[in-house]
Amino acid sequence: MKAKLSARTIQDIQPTGKPFEVVDIELKGFLLRVQPSGAMTYYFSYRNGQGKRTRYRIGNSESLSPAQARDQAILLSARVVVGEDIQEAKKRERQAAKLAMSQTLDGFLIHNYEPWVLICTQY
Repeated sequence: MKAKLSARTIQDIQPTGKPFEVVDIELKGFLLRVQPSGAMTYYFSYRNGQGKRTRYRIGNSESLSPAQARDQAILLSARVVVGEDIQEAKKRERQAAKLAMSQTLDGFLIHNYEPWVLICTQY
């Protein structure tokens, strides 16, 4: 289905027995996926550098208005135009956060937990 994704359009959408998508007619790649449960999620669809079609999840319709999701899709589109693979960038950010967390945990174990264990085992 194709339509302009607006608050009115989203309000009028009724879920069916199968998931379906509403593709925005104004912004290429911007779409809304509607689940049978009624959950609606905004996505931005694009082709990466290798030509593979990829989707970037923007957010659900309960937490974002159509205008906010469209603004995000425009920003994502600009990043894709300059050659960035936004999904890969998201993966790299997650890995960096995970690494930072593990380094923080290591720091805690070495500087806080180990001395505490040594003190407690002396008794």
